[in-house]
Amino acid sequence: MIVLDEPNATNESWKKPEDVIRDGYNFQLESYISQGIQMFKKDIGNFVLFTLVVAAISVVINLIPILGYIVGLIINPPLAAGYFIVANKIRKGEAYTFNNFFDGFKINLGNLIVVSVLTGVFSFIGALFCILPGIYLTVAYSIATPMLLFLNLEFWDAMEASRKVVSKNFFSWLGFFIVVWLGAVIIGLLACGVGLLFTVPVAILATYCAFADVMSGPTENNIDSVS
Repeated sequence: MIVLDEPNATNESWKKPEDVIRDGYNFQLESYISQGIQMFKKDIGNFVLFTLVVAAISVVINLIPILGYIVGLIINPPLAAGYFIVANKIRKGEAYTFNNFFDGFKINLGNLIVVSVLTGVFSFIGALFCILPGIYLTVAYSIATPMLLFLNLEFWDAMEASRKVVSKNFFSWLGFFIVVWLGAVIIGLLACGVGLLFTVPVAILATYCAFADVMSGPTENNIDSVS
């Protein structure tokens, strides 16, 4: 599991995707959700503020015809990456500031944009031919961004690593995303939309926790024990 109770408690290197694919892994859905909630509690203010900033940026660029769509393709991927970057710092016990949420603009920006565009296009094409391929590709590429960020892979390698690792235990990941994202949307909307400021970051953090557990292997301590 993920250790957060002392600085630099998790210094292990990431596993190679091919090793994870070969050896397989256990998927602990409930644990990842719990870990995501606990991680969110470590810094509720900054996560909510950043989500509000992202939402405001999205509203503004969507008001600009055509150009807004292009701008969104450029700035949305690094903004989304910000959640993973900060989550990784929390997990490792590293100091960070609110500015680190925007580190996606400095880390592998080109590859982040390409991954976002290609995964979106492939998933859309898959959905056009049949809804099932679209669902498969959406789930299969769900950890391509952290693969790229933390394993330092090129865009295609990150996409393929994500697809193959997720496919090793696909239905567990599918169930995870149904529970996490459907739950996030429903709960968020029931709270008049304001709840999305809380449920969206929790869903992303839970995804990071799933990725981290699968790609780094379990440790002795569990994030749930962190006060």
